[in-house]
Amino acid sequence: MRLRGLDRMRTVALGVRRRMRRRTVVLLYHRVAHVESDPFGLSVTPAHFAEQMDAVRRVAVPISLRQLAGELADGRVPRRGVVVTFDDGYLDNLEYALPILARLEIPGTVFVPGGFINTTCEYWWDALARAVLGPMTLPERLELTVDQRTYQWSLRGTTYTSAADALRRGALPCTPQSTEPRHALLLELHRLLKPRSAEAQEQLAATLKSWAGVPAQAAAGDRVMTGGELRSLTEGGLMEVGAHTSRHLRLSARTAKEQAEEIQTGRQQLEHALGRTVESFAYPFGGHDDYSSETVSVLREQGFASACANFPEAVGRDTERLEIPRFHVLDCPGRQFEQRLLTWLDS
Repeated sequence: MRLRGLDRMRTVALGVRRRMRRRTVVLLYHRVAHVESDPFGLSVTPAHFAEQMDAVRRVAVPISLRQLAGELADGRVPRRGVVVTFDDGYLDNLEYALPILARLEIPGTVFVPGGFINTTCEYWWDALARAVLGPMTLPERLELTVDQRTYQWSLRGTTYTSAADALRRGALPCTPQSTEPRHALLLELHRLLKPRSAEAQEQLAATLKSWAGVPAQAAAGDRVMTGGELRSLTEGGLMEVGAHTSRHLRLSARTAKEQAEEIQTGRQQLEHALGRTVESFAYPFGGHDDYSSETVSVLREQGFASACANFPEAVGRDTERLEIPRFHVLDCPGRQFEQRLLTWLDS
């Protein structure tokens, strides 16, 4: 009995030490919107986002990315802090996310590729998803030539049986474990386009939309915010806008010179649209293999105060300000998110 009591005391003490540890979690969102198809898990519904932000207020201390960067520069990290960030600058960040954050007085940072401001262009991964998952019936064959190499796929047996079947299958997550044949094609095309130039991505996306017979233009709400909308987003100082390159290129696939130009151009485009200095950055895609030590050196040379990546770790005192990890948040109810958040903070 005594040993059991000691074990219980040790467990309680360990839990207390974990909760007292100075750790901050940075959350990564993309979209806050109602979407029929979300193969890459980029969207959270407004209702779930509101529940998740309520949970942040309940169990943690919301702070800004600017505050976190300042603390890290001084060798400190806030205890149980949470930073909310969004990648890609979708319009719904203004329409749906901002009102929820404003109600709860939670600051946020939105990372925007400068070359997409004031355009109606959609991102190539959204174009791929529309082309591959949208139509009831696809042509039986797809052939693409990329860098003088020809790729071929057979699409027999991929026809949806009904509108309900299309909605059900289109709503499934697209993972390597998926048994959906359209998902396998989507993942292959994503891998094929990800390291390409912006011009090649745009051309291949247009080819795929034509092949699938889907509209060339995306829905009106699936675009990046305009300069005026970005200025509205930052009114009041609750929201910050950070750089995300100019054309959302995978930086590790570019030379050091190309990286420097892409990063600098994106920052200048943002600063022109906002009329203010941009100090933060997020790596497109953000995995360890999506940027390099050269990329970090470029950011340091250009004087960025912080840069966010995309790998799941909490922020500690020894975290590099130009490689801040983030947890990608999926669409789920507030209670489920709260348990995940507590795990991220206390593990």
